[in-house]
Amino acid sequence: MKAPPDAVSVATTRKFVAVLLWARAASNAAPRTGTPVRMVRISGSDPFTVCALIAVFPHPAITRFLPIPWAPGRGHDRGMDDLARFLDGWAPAPLVTTARIDPWPGAAFAAVLDQPPPGDELPPMWHGFHLLDHPAQAELGDDGHPAHGRFLPPLPDRRRMFAGGRLEVRTPLRVGDLVTRRSTLVSAVPKSGRSGAMVLVTQRHEFTVDGALVQVEEQDFAYRSQPAGTARALAPAAAGEPPAGPWRLDLTPDAPLLFRFSALTHNTHRIHYDHPYVTGVEGYPGLVVHGPLLALLLLELPRRFAPDRRVTAFSYRLRQPVFAGAAVVASGAPEELGAGEAGRSPAVTGAVTLTDAGARPPVVRRASPGTMDG
Repeated sequence: MKAPPDAVSVATTRKFVAVLLWARAASNAAPRTGTPVRMVRISGSDPFTVCALIAVFPHPAITRFLPIPWAPGRGHDRGMDDLARFLDGWAPAPLVTTARIDPWPGAAFAAVLDQPPPGDELPPMWHGFHLLDHPAQAELGDDGHPAHGRFLPPLPDRRRMFAGGRLEVRTPLRVGDLVTRRSTLVSAVPKSGRSGAMVLVTQRHEFTVDGALVQVEEQDFAYRSQPAGTARALAPAAAGEPPAGPWRLDLTPDAPLLFRFSALTHNTHRIHYDHPYVTGVEGYPGLVVHGPLLALLLLELPRRFAPDRRVTAFSYRLRQPVFAGAAVVASGAPEELGAGEAGRSPAVTGAVTLTDAGARPPVVRRASPGTMDG
């Protein structure tokens, strides 16, 4: 006579089958396009079920919810292959924005730098105070950034770092111009950096006035998948000095200055103004100075020390963060610019191309758009 099945074995088998069915459904709904999947945590008291689930369904969208630190795709150990899976099928459409250049934002930023207003001609990259996004409060995520956006990659526990960019200026923007910006995704590439695996996203912005292409900007952003409370893997800043050259200026970006810059750029990322958040959740040692602010500081050098020359191209790279209260030195010459804390290697480096001295070309609006390498 066959013995009756053990009640525990029957219960375990039923649970195992249920978990596999749940996992298959969740795997089919994996967030390939950024749509979150609502899942239920599995109890760690049944290692057989957990191990079987990992073996059969190793997709990061599944394993990141398991209660063990070594599950594939869990926590800050996600590799480039894991990040690539989340990007599969992500292809955002272009975005077109139009706005008129108002004198107030430029004058307000000049006041932040204790400088006079710039006049009718907008300095390079000061268009960042115009054509701003205004998401609804309900659309913001826990970090202050929009939870979803046209060019935000669909990564879980997404953390953003500004990495650098390039700008080409055919004609400067002027107060009163009606500017149209067409933004597109250039690339989204998983990479391995000093702080681990990340996705490098490059956006391209084409600015037109009266149908003529006047400026092209590309911006690079590095995104990591990092759970809340994970310490940042920050490499210690190497000793060094800012680039030698005839130009130099000093700035101490304290908390009020960072708050004003955040307000001018409508940047609600909490790493710039919320000290408990930036230290306890994102793992930084203090408030982070905005990457675009450091880039603008480089552009202040030719603006102040070569006012008779016009910037036609600018490239820059963010190499390490700077924190509120640090004494920042910006210095150099057109072919080598840098800014960062005194006594340390530059946090941002860059270079500008200028017109010849005394040869500031007049502003000319072309009748039809052209193409520009960027």
